[in-house]
Amino acid sequence: MELDTVYHMDAIELINSLPDASIDAVITDPPYGLAGRVFKVESIGYTAVNEEWDAFAPVDWLAPVSRVLKPGGSVICFGVRQSIYALAAEGLRLGWRLVNDITWYKPDAMPNMTGRMMTESTERILWFCPSGTQWTYNLKAAKSMNGGQNLRDVWTFGRTRDQRYHPTQKPLILMRRIVELLTNEGDVVLDPFMGSGTTLVAARNTGRRYIGCDINPDYVAVARRRLSQPFTPDMFATIERQAQGAD
Repeated sequence: MELDTVYHMDAIELINSLPDASIDAVITDPPYGLAGRVFKVESIGYTAVNEEWDAFAPVDWLAPVSRVLKPGGSVICFGVRQSIYALAAEGLRLGWRLVNDITWYKPDAMPNMTGRMMTESTERILWFCPSGTQWTYNLKAAKSMNGGQNLRDVWTFGRTRDQRYHPTQKPLILMRRIVELLTNEGDVVLDPFMGSGTTLVAARNTGRRYIGCDINPDYVAVARRRLSQPFTPDMFATIERQAQGAD
């Protein structure tokens, strides 16, 4: 497997093909297991996550990751209430250290269509260090993002104002924050559930190396196209202005 490349293949297949201690961080957004369980209301721009790849929320990819991580390497994964507890339980069963459990608050969250429960306005981001020590946390970067103070574990970002290619696509500025906080320039970032490649774009744009895969050939094509576009220093500034409603 070559760095700075994306592959059309299964997540565990990619992980098993990688050398021991070759990855600095796994940053990924695995399936939530929502297929067929949410509404689709086109009139308000709400599209259900109802694709075959999201039929279940896998946890079997976690154990093989330990082998490919360098000592001190991190695993950062997203989840919602249907998946996050299974991910957390599996990581803890493996003996991994849970460094932080970050809450991502979405002020523009999808509405609850049934009216039978509260609107779900958050996702969770689990940050594990399988080796338990010596993880990367760039405190200087954290303070620069938060007015000179260390970041707290509740982050507010709109869902995305980037061009959307994928139903669970994350905002590029959110993925940039994670990459800059938890890896260093030149580190290798692995995303075995890359979707449209936002994590890898954030890694590439911040001077990291990357490798990723997805089982859907359409998303692989999108990721390759996005990564083929040159990065310019003003790209993040433009996205941040859009996120703040200035553009």
